[in-house]
Amino acid sequence: MSMLTSGAAEGLPVNFVGFQQTLSSIVEDLESQEEEKKMWAIQKLRKLFNDDVTFLVHALESGIVVPILDEILRGEDSFALKLEAAKAVMDSIPDMMELSDLVIDSKLVELLLKLLHFPAEGCHENVCEEAMEKLGIVALSPVGRDYALECRALDGLLEILNSNKILLLRKATQTILVFSRGKPKAPFEKVKPAIRALRDLVASNVDQEVLRNACWALYYLSGGIDKNLKGSCTSKKITSHPVVSRSDIISAVIEEDVFPVLLKLLEHPSPSVVTPAIHFVSSICLGDDSQKEELMKARGTDGRDVLHYLSGLLDRGKEERMVCQCIAYITLGSCPRAKAVFDAAGLIDRLRHLAETKKMDVAATAIANAIIGISDESYINELVDCCIGPLCDYLDVFGRKIICTISLKGLENILEYGEKHKGPDGTNIYSKRIEEAGGLKNLKGMCCSLTMGLEADKILCKYWPVYDTSW
Repeated sequence: MSMLTSGAAEGLPVNFVGFQQTLSSIVEDLESQEEEKKMWAIQKLRKLFNDDVTFLVHALESGIVVPILDEILRGEDSFALKLEAAKAVMDSIPDMMELSDLVIDSKLVELLLKLLHFPAEGCHENVCEEAMEKLGIVALSPVGRDYALECRALDGLLEILNSNKILLLRKATQTILVFSRGKPKAPFEKVKPAIRALRDLVASNVDQEVLRNACWALYYLSGGIDKNLKGSCTSKKITSHPVVSRSDIISAVIEEDVFPVLLKLLEHPSPSVVTPAIHFVSSICLGDDSQKEELMKARGTDGRDVLHYLSGLLDRGKEERMVCQCIAYITLGSCPRAKAVFDAAGLIDRLRHLAETKKMDVAATAIANAIIGISDESYINELVDCCIGPLCDYLDVFGRKIICTISLKGLENILEYGEKHKGPDGTNIYSKRIEEAGGLKNLKGMCCSLTMGLEADKILCKYWPVYDTSW
C-alpha cells in the first residue's frame, strides 16, 4: 500500500480520501519502469492540476510529486517524457499569487530555473518561454521574487538576453520587468546587474515590445515607483535587506552609461516606448544636483542633449505633463540649469502655452521654478513676459499647496526685482502688471486659506501696503 493511503483512517473527509487514492495511483505509475505508464501518469496529473486547484494543493503538499518530476527531468528517460514532465511542472504553478508560499516550499522555483535550459529539440523556446512566464507569476509576490533572486533567477534571465530569438527576448524582458517592480523593492544589489544588460539590449534592439519592457524595467531599477501595483497575500515574512538610497541607485544607473540610449528613445514613434523612457528621465530628475548636472551633460546617441529631446516631445504633443515635470525638477534651485532652459529655443514659450491654454499645473510649476532659480537680471524681463499670467492664475488653485507655494515665490521674485528697478514715478511696474493679470485679487482671496494665508498676507503687506488684508 502506498504511503499516501496507508494513513487514510476513518473520519477523514470523503474528498480528501479520494484525493489520496487518486494521487497514490498516479505516483505508483510515475515510479514504474514502463515509460507508457509514466506518460499516462504525467498526463493525468496535468489534467487534474488544470481542472482542480484543490487536488493541485494536495499533490504539492504531499511532497512526493515534485521530486519525482525532477528525477524524470534529470534522468535517462526519453525527450518526449521529459517534455511532458516539464509541462507538468509549469501546470503545477497556478496563476494565483495566493499559492506562492506553496510553490516556494515545493522547490518549484528551482525546477523552473532548470527549465530555462531545457534541451533544444525543437521545443526549447516554448518551454523556456513558459518557464519565464511562471517565474514572473512567482515574482509578483515580494516573497516569491526575493526567493527566486536568491536562487539566482536573474542570472538565467540575463543569459537569455544574449539570444537572437525575439520571442525569448520579449518574454525575458517582461520577466525582468516583474522582478524590477514590487513593494517593497527587490534588494538592489540583487537586481543591479540587469541595468547594464538592459542598456546593451536597448542599444542593439529595435523590437518595440523588447524596448518597452526594457525601458519600464530601467525605470523601476532607477528608483521609479509603480503606483498601480497591488500587494499580495503571503504567510511568509518578507526578508529585510539593506535600504539603498535613491541617490545611490541613480549613481549606479549613471555609472552604467544608460543616458545615451534612453534619451534617443524619446524620439521613438511608438508611445509604448516613449512613455517608459520619459518616466525614466523623470526618475533621474529626482536625484541630487550633481546627478541632474550629469543628465544635463549627457548626450543621446545622435549627440543632442536632454532639453532638445524634451522640447521635441512638446512639439509633437507627446507626454506633455511628464515633460513639464522633468523641466520643473531640472530648473529647481539652479541658476545655470534654469538659464539652460531659457537658452533652449522656444522651450519656455511652449511651457507658457500649456499653462495658459491647457491650465497645466506642472507647466506653471516649471516656469515658477525657473524664475526662482534665475539670478541674472538680464533674464528677468523675458521671464516676466512668459510667467505673470500663468502664475497669477494658479494662485487661485487653493487645493494644490505646492503649486500655490511655487507661484507665490515666483511672483515674489518678480516683485523684488521691480523694487530694485522702479519706474520714473517711483512705482513698482510689476505690481501693476500682476494686478492687471488678476494676481492681486487672487492674493487677497488666499488670505482666507489656513495653509497659504500668512504667505499671501506677507506679500500683500510688502508690495501693496495701501490694501487692508484683515477683511
